Amino acid sequence: MTPNVAFHFIVALVAGSALAVASGCSPRAPSVAPPGEAEHPEISIRTDPAATEVVAGGEIAITAESDTTDELRFEWSADRGRLSRPEGQSVIFTAPEVPGLVIVDLRASGPSGMSTRSVTFTVVAIPTATVVLSAPPTGGSMDSDVVAPGVPAPGGDGAPTREPAVREGCDLVSSRPPISGPGLPGLSAAFSRPADCARGLPADEYVASGTVSGDLAGTELFLLVLASDQKWYPQSPDACAAAPADLPAAVQGGEWWSRLYLGRAGMPEQFDVVLVATEADGTASATFKQWLRDGCRTGQYPGLLRLPSGLTELASITVTSRG
Repeated sequence: MTPNVAFHFIVALVAGSALAVASGCSPRAPSVAPPGEAEHPEISIRTDPAATEVVAGGEIAITAESDTTDELRFEWSADRGRLSRPEGQSVIFTAPEVPGLVIVDLRASGPSGMSTRSVTFTVVAIPTATVVLSAPPTGGSMDSDVVAPGVPAPGGDGAPTREPAVREGCDLVSSRPPISGPGLPGLSAAFSRPADCARGLPADEYVASGTVSGDLAGTELFLLVLASDQKWYPQSPDACAAAPADLPAAVQGGEWWSRLYLGRAGMPEQFDVVLVATEADGTASATFKQWLRDGCRTGQYPGLLRLPSGLTELASITVTSRG
C-alpha cells in the first residue's frame, strides 16, 4: 500500500487480508512475566506485515526476537486459527474464518530459564464497499464517493448507481466504478508502468510512471491504490518530503511518476491503481497531504474509507500481487 506501511497490542483482523501499505515498526507483545517468574530470557514478538489488522483466512508472519546469545527453543500455540509449525523462531499464522478474538502464545526456553509472551488478534469481516453517486449539477459532471458500511453517505437517499466500465483486453474484474469529478478539458494521462493487468507482482516498492498532456496550471496529480480491504491508499514520490508541493505525483516534460507500494508478504491481492487530478491545495489535496504527513510522523498509514470530493480520474490500471 503508500508509503512505508504497514500496517496497522490487539490486532483487528479484516476478512480478506492484512493491510498495510506502509512500512514501520511492528507491534510487540507486552513485556510482562508471569508472577514470581524471572524474566529470562528477554523476548519480544514481531509481526510482518506490521499491521494490527488481518483478514479472516489471511496470513501474517510472527517472529520471536531475543537479545540473548543463548540457543533458545521457541514453542507456539493458538486457541483458534492455524500455525505453520508448532516450533521455530518464525511461524505463519493463518486467521480463522469466524470473527472473534484469537490469542497466539509463545514460550521460549534456554539455559537461562523460560519466558512467555502472547499476542491477541481480533478477527472481523471486511466491509463490503458500496458506491454513492450524487446527482450532477446542471451542466456539470457527476461526483462519486466510495464509502463503507457505517459511514454516512453524502447527499440524500436513493442516489443513482452506475456499473463500472469494462476495460478491453483485461480479464481482471474490478468492482470499482470510475471516479468522475470536475471536467478538465484537454487534460489526459496514461500509465507506462506497471502495465495494466499485470499479474503476480512481488509485494514491493515500485516506481509508477506515465505520460500526461494538457494544462496543469492550478492542478495536482495523485496516485491512489484501492486494496482488497476496500480502502484507499494515497501514494507519493516521498511521503516525508519537507515541502508540501513535493507530496503529489511529480510531473516534468510530459511525464509523471510516483512511488508505488503494492501488497504484503504472503498475501496475494488485487489492486486498482488510479491517477487522479485535483485542484492544487484544494480540499482533496489537503486531505491527501495531511494523511501522508501523519503517516510519515507515526509510521502508520491507515487506509481511507472514502475519497474526498473534487477528484477527476485520468487513468487507471488493475494488477495483482503474489504476496
